[in-house]
Amino acid sequence: MNWSIGGCLTMPAGTSVRRTAILTIAGRTFLRQGYADASMDGIAAEVGGSKSTLYRYFPSKAALFAAYVEEIGTLTWSALAAVQVEEKGTEAALEDTARAYLDLILSPSALAVTRLVMAETGGLPDR
Repeated sequence: MNWSIGGCLTMPAGTSVRRTAILTIAGRTFLRQGYADASMDGIAAEVGGSKSTLYRYFPSKAALFAAYVEEIGTLTWSALAAVQVEEKGTEAALEDTARAYLDLILSPSALAVTRLVMAETGGLPDR
């Protein structure tokens, strides 16, 4: 059974490996070609499946793009959340948090995704 969390369908646990592979390949494709030039056919070919497989996981290219951006955001922000601030003074905790935040926003992958999202924002349909 699929459950909806925050408006997104979640897949049964056995599908998470396939979903991750699709998101990885789609992300590379989006970063390389941009949203507009990326195609579900091309992503499916690189994944090694069919378009219908992609559509079982993501109802549209826009949904796939949104899932990729959300996944990257979650992974990236988890690094910031991992900053240990317990048992530190306020100044040290703020300094460690600020350093982790700068590492996060200035990382090549975060910059690439930010550029992609900024470039494509005007062309995406409203959800």
